Amino acid sequence: MIEKGSETVKIGVKFCGGCNPGYERSKIVKRICAEFPQVEIEPVREESAYDLILLISGCHAECLSVAAWQQQAPVISIYQEIDYDKIQKYLSDMCGKNS
Repeated sequence: MIEKGSETVKIGVKFCGGCNPGYERSKIVKRICAEFPQVEIEPVREESAYDLILLISGCHAECLSVAAWQQQAPVISIYQEIDYDKIQKYLSDMCGKNS
């Protein structure tokens, strides 16, 4: 688990298959990188350690399983662009940044 105010936050990202996206899912990652420069983002891999796993779905079908990843790190699921607030709050709290 990361400590508040730590230098680097490592996030593993998993995108859904994109069969019915209601928004541009890559914008979520771009916003995180712009707002939180101390964050490192990479595609999630089972053998890697993360401070957070971000599951980005294009709709509410829930084709990405939270249970498959929650043993590895905290998981946040995003289903629509407005859900960015969840990741923003989490990272703001962990990085010691006021949103």
